[in-house]
Amino acid sequence: PCGWKTPYVLVLLILGALFIVAFVFWERWYEYPLVPMFIWRDRDFSLVITILLLGFLAFPIMTFWISLFLQEIRHYSALMVAVHLLPMAIGGILVNIVAGLIMHRVSNTLLMTVGATAYTGAFLLMGLQHSSSSYWAFIFPGLLLAVVGADFEFCVANMYVMSALPSDQQSIAGGILQTVTKLCVTIGMGISTAIFDAVQSGGPTS
Repeated sequence: PCGWKTPYVLVLLILGALFIVAFVFWERWYEYPLVPMFIWRDRDFSLVITILLLGFLAFPIMTFWISLFLQEIRHYSALMVAVHLLPMAIGGILVNIVAGLIMHRVSNTLLMTVGATAYTGAFLLMGLQHSSSSYWAFIFPGLLLAVVGADFEFCVANMYVMSALPSDQQSIAGGILQTVTKLCVTIGMGISTAIFDAVQSGGPTS
């Protein structure tokens, strides 16, 4: 009812932050932790997770807003929106196949760099277009670049995360990876909708 000033919103945000801090302290103290804190001492592991985090803060959210843009601004039907987003699905399949074929032959650092660069290009194309901009000049290449970024980064991160811990703890690494990606989608959607509401209301979110 009152935006960010709504009492239960503030209380739950504060409690959420406190629970995260408490979880970290508990995991450092408990003999059999769900998430062993020593894994974050691995610089490469932490870097891979951070890069993946930044990408997933925007990639799934971009798809949501582009769908809304096509419906509300371009006035496309739901079916036409699906058709215009189809290059992302087809591109995702092809990029995954390519990634699977070259991952063991190409430097993972290079693949992560290509993925991050593709992400940046995709987000710039999506963000700089206007309501009358050409689909083929902005959205189409943006969708293809986005899946290059997502699939390259996720594949490399998945491989590295699964090898960062001993075999008897690889499920923990997989859990960390999945939790990070899902949490980032939630945070990114929250930030983007807050910005959207602020713009719609013509001022700061109340």
